[in-house]
Amino acid sequence: MLGQHPELYGFPELKLFAWDQGDAHRAPGLVRAIAEVVFRGQSPACLASASGWLEERASWSGRDLSDELQRRIAPRRAVEKSPEHALSDQALGRICDAYPQARFVHLVRHPLTTADSMRRHMRLTDADATTFCLFTWYETNFRLVELGTRLGRSQVVQVQAETTLSDPKRELARVAAWLGLRTDFAAVDAMLHPERSSFARPVVDPSLGDDNDPGFLRAPHLRPVISPPPLVPPVDWTGPDRLWTAITNLSATFGYAVASTD
Repeated sequence: MLGQHPELYGFPELKLFAWDQGDAHRAPGLVRAIAEVVFRGQSPACLASASGWLEERASWSGRDLSDELQRRIAPRRAVEKSPEHALSDQALGRICDAYPQARFVHLVRHPLTTADSMRRHMRLTDADATTFCLFTWYETNFRLVELGTRLGRSQVVQVQAETTLSDPKRELARVAAWLGLRTDFAAVDAMLHPERSSFARPVVDPSLGDDNDPGFLRAPHLRPVISPPPLVPPVDWTGPDRLWTAITNLSATFGYAVASTD
């Protein structure tokens, strides 16, 4: 949605800073981005050219590739949303080292719906799957809260997914204003149409793998969500009480209702 703002450019998941700078990993989303930005399309021929282009630059760091993509989309600013970047302090540190003035949108989502999505996406079926997913939710969001504390409100803004999907015009205008972007009707309306993105459809070469959220690619149009009920432990919770307490406390700071145990 943000990437559809006239002054922004929304990339698929590039994962450029998820691993050490010397890693030669090339994410499927990066191949698509190079195909679109460098070769002006995402046909099989463009994707093959993009793969070759990346092979010729195997020594480039994530910063090198990011700089090149940003140069080619200028004056628009890049929006990148790789979940892997929030999974370690090292990945966030690499972003901050490369771009000290980077802006971060900390997108929060209800822990139980997040855990459900993670289980489906990762095809987890063991007894501890929900607890693992909820621990990951807590660890990731706690890490991003700490990032916000270090960098301050000028560089990190918190956005609740459910509120944004229920009142997108207001929330998107708020984020655009925080970024110093246009907030007129045309700019806000453009953000209501994520389906217009060049990356809002499955890749033509499935062998590349996932480059974006599969649910989004199946149905990329904006759709409202039902607000989740007050937070209660799931029936298959197997973790310690102190972890559930930490999850509920953090959820409350994000604005989610927590069921009373009295």
